[in-house]
Amino acid sequence: MTKIKLSLFRFWRQFFKPKERPTDKLIAFLGFIPKDITYYEMALRHPSATLKDANGLPINNERLEFLGDAVFELVITEALYQLFPDKQEGFLSEMRSKVVCRRTLAQLGEKMGLPQLLHHNTNGVAKNIYGNAMEAIFGAIFIEAGYAQCREFAQKQIFNKHLNLKSLQEKSTDYKSRLLQWGQKNGKNVTYEQETPFQSQTVPFVAWAIVEGEKVAMGCGYSKRESEQAASKETLNKLHIAI
Repeated sequence: MTKIKLSLFRFWRQFFKPKERPTDKLIAFLGFIPKDITYYEMALRHPSATLKDANGLPINNERLEFLGDAVFELVITEALYQLFPDKQEGFLSEMRSKVVCRRTLAQLGEKMGLPQLLHHNTNGVAKNIYGNAMEAIFGAIFIEAGYAQCREFAQKQIFNKHLNLKSLQEKSTDYKSRLLQWGQKNGKNVTYEQETPFQSQTVPFVAWAIVEGEKVAMGCGYSKRESEQAASKETLNKLHIAI
C-alpha cells in the first residue's frame, strides 16, 4: 500500500469508521449472532427498569430468570458430569453449588460486561442483579436458540474465558463455618438441632440451623455434618448472606 493510500485509509478509519451499535456489544457478549434479539433485550432489563407492552404486561427479566435458573443448573450439571467421571454425587453436588451460587454468577456477569448491557434503575450496589441477568440470559438463549446453544455459550464464553471448573475444587464451601463466623461477627447465637426424620425420607439425618433461638432453615443429608451444612447453606440464603 502506497503512502498516499495508507494516509487515506487512516483518514477514513478516523472519521468514517461506523459507530458501534448496541447489538455489537450483545453479540460480543454472547459469542454468536442471535436471530431474534427480543428475548435478549428482555433478559437485559431489570425489574427496576420495567416497561409495559401493548397489553399492559410488564417487560423485564423476571420470567426469563426463572427459566434460566433451571437451564443454567442443567448446563453446569452436565458439564461437571462429563468433566469428573470418577467423582460421586456428593462431590458433584458441592461443585455445582459453587458455580450456581448468586455470588459466583454476579462476579461472572461483571467480568463478562453485564454492567454495560443491563438496563436498571438501582444504585449499582446490589451486585446480585448481574447474577439474575446471567440466569435470564440463559433463559433467552434456551428459548431463542435451544439447549445446545446454551451449552456452547457456557463453554466458549464462561468456562474457556472466566471460570475454570477444575480450579473450583480448591474453593471452600464450608457453609457451617461461614454461618458461625457471621454469628460471631454480628453477635448472633447460632446453634444446630438434629431432628428425627420422617419414615418416608430417604436421608437419615435432618438438622435445623437456629439463630437467636429461632429455627431458620432445615437441611437433610446422609450424615450429621452433611445435614448441618445443608441447613447452614439454606440459612445463609434466607438471611441474604454472601456465600
